[in-house]
Amino acid sequence: MANSTDKLSRLAELEWMRAEIVARRLAQRAILTSIAALIGFLALAALSFGFFLILAVPVGEAFAALIVGGVLAALAAIIIALAMRTPGRTAELESQLLDRSITDARNDLREGFGGGGSSNLATIITVLTALSALSPTLASYIQPILKIIR
Repeated sequence: MANSTDKLSRLAELEWMRAEIVARRLAQRAILTSIAALIGFLALAALSFGFFLILAVPVGEAFAALIVGGVLAALAAIIIALAMRTPGRTAELESQLLDRSITDARNDLREGFGGGGSSNLATIITVLTALSALSPTLASYIQPILKIIR
């Protein structure tokens, strides 16, 4: 049973690492995006007003507003296209390696339970179910593990 417990512990640790990596990436991206958006908004407002004032004299206020608005719409389209691009090769490889490790850990765990350890499996499932009934927080961590080993 200790071997199966070690495998289950390894699987849980790998799943936690994957969730932590994704959460850190998202948090870092959100902070940097927020800062860049604020600075960009302020700069864009100042530039837009400046270009409007420059264009208002030769072409008139209405056409100046249309020109500045068109340029801003094109800039927004470019930024959206950049935001929608696929992740880089490094992030893709990191994700594939972690997925492979998790798959291997799941297979090791299943093999450990398959080799005459059905009574151990029933005991582990019973203990995990009882622990998950203690609190919703524990249940949120234990339920994915129960889905894997059932």
